[in-house]
Amino acid sequence: MCATLIGFMGTGNYRYSQYVVNDETEVRTPYVTVALAKVKRPSRILMFMTADAKNQHYTAFQNELRVKGCGDISLDIVDVPLGRNEGELWVIFRRIVENVEPGMSVIFDITHGLRSFPILGILSLSYLQFSIGIDLQGLYYGAYDVGVDTDLVSTDGYSVKRVPVFELSPFISLLPWMAGVNDFNRYGDSRELAKVLLKVGASSKMEELAERLSVLSTALMIGRPEDVEKSVEDLGAFQSKNQAQMAEEIQRWAQPFELVSDKILKEYQELMQPEHPLERRLGLVEWYLKRQHISQAMTLLRETMVSRVILVQEGSLENENKLKSVRERAEQWLNSLCCKTSPLGKIWREIGNVRNDIAHCGFRINRMRLGKIVEKANICFEGAKVVFWEESLWALAKDYVHTP
Repeated sequence: MCATLIGFMGTGNYRYSQYVVNDETEVRTPYVTVALAKVKRPSRILMFMTADAKNQHYTAFQNELRVKGCGDISLDIVDVPLGRNEGELWVIFRRIVENVEPGMSVIFDITHGLRSFPILGILSLSYLQFSIGIDLQGLYYGAYDVGVDTDLVSTDGYSVKRVPVFELSPFISLLPWMAGVNDFNRYGDSRELAKVLLKVGASSKMEELAERLSVLSTALMIGRPEDVEKSVEDLGAFQSKNQAQMAEEIQRWAQPFELVSDKILKEYQELMQPEHPLERRLGLVEWYLKRQHISQAMTLLRETMVSRVILVQEGSLENENKLKSVRERAEQWLNSLCCKTSPLGKIWREIGNVRNDIAHCGFRINRMRLGKIVEKANICFEGAKVVFWEESLWALAKDYVHTP
């Protein structure tokens, strides 16, 4: 295995123990890292030690490696401070980062060392897993406190315990779950959660759930309200039809998802609560604004205003997708003199100005400041809500004659 075994060393009086690795292989040694080295056969061992720990354990640790047939494994010692304050903790973090390369395969032993060392090590390696893509192949802890005494006695007179070495790697899988939940909470985007479901899922149902979440999120991020509605309905129907089976499979394969699955479905289904399609679109505009998707919000708000005119002119939205004969007529009325002087005309112009500034990527002489765009977007939405169902403001659109 071409992996680097990483561990910490403190100044504790480590006793000889019969460490049980992978529930079967037993290695008698004072150091869990040595037991892991014998079983996992890494290409390199990287030990982080304080000066006192190095003076106390380095020679004995090196000798244990040799005695256990691991003397050929490259051993590197990295000096670290005690971590007595925030500055020293950041020094430890930098030492870890400096010795871990992109794509490196890592086995991590969190048994020994000061209590802060394993915690800081886990957090550092977790960060590196996301930032530079290390391959964390194993996370191990020698649970001495739950060890059971054997008939063996060490040279210093202590009973030798049989100590299990716990494999904690499954809990590292919480990290991508956390990233996915963060994306959903901040942006309403469940594509990262879908990726994790695909990785851990071992059934077609899990794959189908992931696919539906991905399609729905893609529709939201692109800004396709009709596709959003269809995807929400599809997701809800899928959940209802397969509720019992999905609950069983999530419990088996994706327990972290169980905590957020109801929240995700509820939030997406809330987009469908208004009965009128234009009300749903206004709700989606608000959903975008709350999550800082300003471009999607302003693009959809503009098109929803156009569809509101079409509803007056056509009596329905059945033909709203017809650009030349229907949408252009609606837009022409919104730009006409009869509309310009009304509160509706003022909101329409403000929406168009913000939307155009965004659509042209700021390539305008009098482009808006970034903060101003966000402020204006929210003002436009509040203004649109005020005029949207004021029938008298839209009435003149019904008899408007389109001029090509």
